[in-house]
Amino acid sequence: MEYGIYLHPLRPTFRKLKWAIGMMLISGMAFTNDVDPPFKLRFDQITSIQGLSNNTVYDIVQDAEGFIWIGTREGLNKFDGQVVTSYYREDFTGIPDNFVEDLLVTSNGKLIVGTQKGACVYNKETNSFYQLLYEGKPLGDLTRIIEVSSGKLLISSNEGLFEADSLFTIQKISTLLFRDICEYRTGIIWGLYEDDIWVLNLEGELIRKYANGMESVGNFDMSSANIERIYKDSRGKIWLGTKRDGIGYYNHETDRFFNLKLKQGVNPIEDNFVRVISEDIAGRLWIGTESGLYIYDVVKEFFTFYGLCFIPSEKGLNDKAIYSIFRSSDNLMWIGTYFGGVNYTNLFQKGFDKIFADGGRDGLSGNAVSEIIETSDHKIWIATEDGGISILNPETGDFEYLKHKPGHPQSLSSNNVHTLEEDKEGNIWIGTFIGGLNKYNKHTKSIERIEMVPPIDNMEQDVYSKSIFSIFYD
Repeated sequence: MEYGIYLHPLRPTFRKLKWAIGMMLISGMAFTNDVDPPFKLRFDQITSIQGLSNNTVYDIVQDAEGFIWIGTREGLNKFDGQVVTSYYREDFTGIPDNFVEDLLVTSNGKLIVGTQKGACVYNKETNSFYQLLYEGKPLGDLTRIIEVSSGKLLISSNEGLFEADSLFTIQKISTLLFRDICEYRTGIIWGLYEDDIWVLNLEGELIRKYANGMESVGNFDMSSANIERIYKDSRGKIWLGTKRDGIGYYNHETDRFFNLKLKQGVNPIEDNFVRVISEDIAGRLWIGTESGLYIYDVVKEFFTFYGLCFIPSEKGLNDKAIYSIFRSSDNLMWIGTYFGGVNYTNLFQKGFDKIFADGGRDGLSGNAVSEIIETSDHKIWIATEDGGISILNPETGDFEYLKHKPGHPQSLSSNNVHTLEEDKEGNIWIGTFIGGLNKYNKHTKSIERIEMVPPIDNMEQDVYSKSIFSIFYD
């Protein structure tokens, strides 16, 4: 017993149990800070497979009852957590058009639906819709609906800027087409108009404007060919989504505009085309671009990027073109995409990370896991009974694999591995079913097959004499 290795059919080691229990505890505690998300967000999807009317999603909101409403290019949808119900103009005459561009749930619980051919209000008691009209005509192609501090609604469209009171009496306050609007301060509206940003009062009167060439604008491009979206965060700061300059912001103390370039995706042009800006419960900005999702910590000035994921087991985004982002009352983040329907994630989900078997491409090499140990170099060795050994590097998430290769005596003697143990020199001892004992030298990365001594009569005919089920190093 030169190496102090003992073979036993059933005896486990405490260190192995400690790692297995520790792994479960770490997985169960996704994070410790109430506002910090897990290291890697995981996303679930709602697509046409689950009943969504169309996979191009332009807006998402939640009503007072908790239902999630989803506006697509071909119909309005309601999601109750399990079932998707679709609403079409052909079935509900109050819906002006199936191309739904904007949604709003008011402070008194009314759902407003903006389409390419007007706006309507949902009546939950009768499960019907009635259209909003101005002088007997639809409001046109909607660009934005917001509720201001007074409780009134502002509705911008290609027909102008409209105001609606609590009874949905409509007044036109401007004939100008604003691409986007937000309330900067009580009664003060910022709007994107042509190549300028206009500052208005609630009567539609111009207070001031920002345009290219002005000192406060500096090098920031105010043109309509660049600015796509305007958003005010919970701190009262104005952010601008641009088509080629990433995300911009306004510093009210200096009365100047600045921009932050986005560059973590694969295409700089798509990276800096910002479609939507939203915010999570911790005040981080969620920025939807043509290349994926950026999460910006405004305090630490740090970006995290999520692009299109091609590996289903990783539960990443199923599309990179993001058109809408919404935070629901339970702090789930909902993301509307152009091709992938809805992606949603729970910032504070606790549970287990899963590693699936895929034959050794990116995951486990086998399905039947028999033993897990952590070695002195902090790698995780996972023995399987049908695929050899998968070695996980926790820092990178990458795997190495040890398998039996017929005709290669320095490969594993069998892919049916039952037990693992590390000795003081860092060698890994590997017990297999039928294949006997193997020793892995981590310095040479080679495997030595150990012959059993002394020889036993008829050993070759005895299956269990060549099977090692447990190894203990004292």
